[in-house]
Amino acid sequence: MSVYKHEGTPFWHYDFQYRGQRFHGSTGKTARAAAQRVEAEERQKAIAGFAVARQDGRRKGRPMTIAEAAALYWEQVGRPQKRPDQVLWSLDWLTSYFGDDAAISDIDGAAISRMVAKRRGERVDNVAVRRGLKRDRKTGVARERKPIRDLSPARVNRSVTEPLRKLLYFARDTLGQPIQPIKWKKYLLKEPEERIRTMKTEQEDLIVAALPEKYRALVFVARRIGLRAFELLKAKWSDVDWATLTIEIEGKGGSRATVPLPTDVRDALWALPRRGERLFTHEDGGAVTYSAAASAWKRACAKAGVAELHFHDLRHTAGTDLLRQTGNLKLVQKLLRHRDIRSTLRYAHADDADLREALERGKPDEKSPKFEAIPAQPIEKTGP
Repeated sequence: MSVYKHEGTPFWHYDFQYRGQRFHGSTGKTARAAAQRVEAEERQKAIAGFAVARQDGRRKGRPMTIAEAAALYWEQVGRPQKRPDQVLWSLDWLTSYFGDDAAISDIDGAAISRMVAKRRGERVDNVAVRRGLKRDRKTGVARERKPIRDLSPARVNRSVTEPLRKLLYFARDTLGQPIQPIKWKKYLLKEPEERIRTMKTEQEDLIVAALPEKYRALVFVARRIGLRAFELLKAKWSDVDWATLTIEIEGKGGSRATVPLPTDVRDALWALPRRGERLFTHEDGGAVTYSAAASAWKRACAKAGVAELHFHDLRHTAGTDLLRQTGNLKLVQKLLRHRDIRSTLRYAHADDADLREALERGKPDEKSPKFEAIPAQPIEKTGP
């Protein structure tokens, strides 16, 4: 992708050719990155036009290319998604790697293996870190970070392998195109298991004491019913049903769900000041943003001396506590809204405290034989 500027205009322009036809114009954007996204969209539209023409019968006799399938996927599936920019990036990378004219029916396991190796060999270049722009706000000192680092297996999977699988299935199931039989598990890189860390009671007291007042209810609700930060911050007063003690939230992918409110959470929400349509606001009525909440949480953890505890760990805490209290994984699945029970099984872990408590409950009763403690024996030294 490339964009350029004309003299006398603040906007970036695009100019590319596809199938011998030229496409050009202004992006209407003054930022280069935004202009490149516009150019990528225009390219997908141009390719989609050829793909639609072929579907209508005007270009029969030739297998569908990955560029045509990607363009149709973008128009029908990618554009309406919550993060279309990520979908667009993946489609553009795939078409650039395989080539616009590559037939989707020719993409086999060997080609996918080479693609994964290519993507895995790429690096993440953090320009802000390289230029020393990432600095602590208070001290002004830049933290030591690697400006260029390897891609994680999860990023390789999410950015190219899984998008390609979705694209090929879309071509087969929606567009009626033949594709190769592929065993996808062979090409998905193994990812480390998600860490399940919970907040301990003593940590909670210290963190809450270090938090500004306006963030305490946010933390309490997240810790009690396991809502994600963005779900809580998007919640409005109209989403709360005080009669049925429920709150309707918008989750991942725009899905809606109704979550029950225990009385202590109801009381915490009722006590919030009504400054606008959102539940959580600043003193001026503006909605609390995710970045503001995350920064406040990070500062409070640092002040409390608690390391490596993320806001999302409050969700883990809610799920783990409910499992400890009930022993019912289905209830935890319902609370956290996991579609697959395998996601909930990650919470069925036992730490040393859980194990010790279980062993204490299983101690022998009074009728069991008694054993005397063996006194520690001094270690005799031998040799010189």
